Amino acid sequence: MTRTLPIGVQDFKEIREKNRLYVDKTDMISQILSEGTECYLFLRPRRFGKSLNLSMLDAFFNIKYPKDNKWFDGLKISECEECQEHKNAYPVIYFDFKDLGAESYESFIIKLKKKFSDLYSQYEYLITSTALDEIDIEYFTDVFKRTVDDWKLGYCLSNLSGMLYKHHNKKVIILLDEYDNPIHYVNDKNLQNDITDVIKDMLSRALKGNESLTFGVIMGIMQIGKNSIFSGLNNIKVNNMFSSKYGEIFGFTVDEVKAICEECGHPEKYSEAKGWYDGYRFGKAEVCNPWDILNYIDEGFKPQPYWARTSGNSIIDMLLECADEWVVEELMKLSQGKSIKKSIDSTITFEELNGIPRDIYSVMAMSGYLTVVPSEFGYEVRIPNGELY
Repeated sequence: MTRTLPIGVQDFKEIREKNRLYVDKTDMISQILSEGTECYLFLRPRRFGKSLNLSMLDAFFNIKYPKDNKWFDGLKISECEECQEHKNAYPVIYFDFKDLGAESYESFIIKLKKKFSDLYSQYEYLITSTALDEIDIEYFTDVFKRTVDDWKLGYCLSNLSGMLYKHHNKKVIILLDEYDNPIHYVNDKNLQNDITDVIKDMLSRALKGNESLTFGVIMGIMQIGKNSIFSGLNNIKVNNMFSSKYGEIFGFTVDEVKAICEECGHPEKYSEAKGWYDGYRFGKAEVCNPWDILNYIDEGFKPQPYWARTSGNSIIDMLLECADEWVVEELMKLSQGKSIKKSIDSTITFEELNGIPRDIYSVMAMSGYLTVVPSEFGYEVRIPNGELY
């Protein structure tokens, strides 16, 4: 094998510069450009390539990188001539919400201020920009020094985009990763609501009516605030596991897994890899879990539950505690390799989770523990593959 495996590497630039194995997902760029939507919300389970795809978008669009970089040579996007004018042509704000889990509102705010301080430090050149006024500089300095008032945190993304627009005279692209991460590990409902309010305020100001914005891309697992956080964004596109577009952009297709096994010198292992890690369905695409496939190969083609070991979802734990006898019986059927017919709500939000037993199927599907296939009456639900039995 000539290319090394990118185990745990989510930086597109590093993967390409070090000639690590990369499965080409650059079609995502041309699709986004052709649609011209103001904001995209992509919802997929953990470790299906969301962060890497976001890093790929940053590498392509960010004006701070040299336009003549070689990262996209030989990839699908290099064949799109009309896309090249957008290459490294925009200021980009790339912000992730990981490591913001907190046991209190105060600790969440402290962590958030540090996150924004680190983000602003990437744009220190703005402090000396003649395009900015005193109010801009004062706000920038307060965020950078972590002395900004708590209520002003909601302006951090929108104000930064405005300053970048003034300086570069180019509208900004905002890329947000794991936006729902702070909510996943909070069991206290009041704390969950307080954190949700901060995130709503922040994203609403950055993505609704922001004249400095070209477009925004948000990655996550579940929605926060179906009727509030994105209200007013008339052309936001929510792309989840049921959406017809972008089905092959997240995860490895079976053909891609076959090609990887062949490149690694063991084409005969394809069937085993498929049996253990296939079974997910995004739109019409049949996909495998990338984390599993890469670790399976790295461990000498030894089938083990690699993805399942990284699990940590308090939301599912909470719902399981509320499961009634009927739900337990259905889960037993699933564990025996059987399928059941259920009604799945792909738009369920954190606010709507009230410990109702039926919610567990929707949440488990969105989190990657179940596969759902549309049928004549509702959905056919089953455990995806050998790893999760």
